[in-house]
Amino acid sequence: MSSQTPAAHDYKKSIFEGMKSINDAYAADPALHTGQKPSRAYVYCSDSRNPIEQIVGVGPGKVFGYRNIGNSLEQQGEPGTLSQDAINWLTYAAHIGVREFIILGHGNCGCINNAYACNCVEDHGHGHGHGMEADILGTMGKSKKFATDLVKAEDAADYLTKLGLPLGATPAATHVKAITIAHAFYQQKLAQDFLNKLTNGAVEVKVEYFELEATPCGMWAYDANDKKFCNLAQKGKDSECCGGSSSCCCRG
Repeated sequence: MSSQTPAAHDYKKSIFEGMKSINDAYAADPALHTGQKPSRAYVYCSDSRNPIEQIVGVGPGKVFGYRNIGNSLEQQGEPGTLSQDAINWLTYAAHIGVREFIILGHGNCGCINNAYACNCVEDHGHGHGHGMEADILGTMGKSKKFATDLVKAEDAADYLTKLGLPLGATPAATHVKAITIAHAFYQQKLAQDFLNKLTNGAVEVKVEYFELEATPCGMWAYDANDKKFCNLAQKGKDSECCGGSSSCCCRG
């Protein structure tokens, strides 16, 4: 007689079914057998609610991912500097032909909340007082200073409104969201500066935001022309997308 609990059995079954589904998709696509040609590369958070292929609705071979706590590209102990791991990832992604890079921030991020909005990281980059999140994100001194200097608690709502994003459920949630967006823009700048030198400006780094709170759509993309975020659920609905912009950034 098996000693497994029903929950353990169901978990193993779900893993098996998931692996089989991925393998079936791989086997059915001969293009995947000879290499990869992803069209997009994502820098995204390790948060378990943030599964990139499910968020963007694609299968194997479509997304080249770089995932860590706080979707950061910075070097441990050298805030404002790309880590060697990030440099390797950016270089290889460009090498295999990726021309669209995306920094993906997400709502209700525990690390951003604790290490940024709670102000528990010193500007010189040493975490303290709020446990592991502060220690992990403690290297992001320059990013944190950039974000918190740009977004004060009292004007976080104005910052999000100008960007076309909905506010959080509370003033504190609004501030966390604003800090999350500002942090993503800082990572974008680090990546874009490096890739400009590497590819002579042939690639573009964008910012997107995955909202875990209740909104019309969970995914938003920043439109550099309109300087606003576009709700990706509103593709083709100009009256509701980017404030009615005709150059809406919504992608398929």
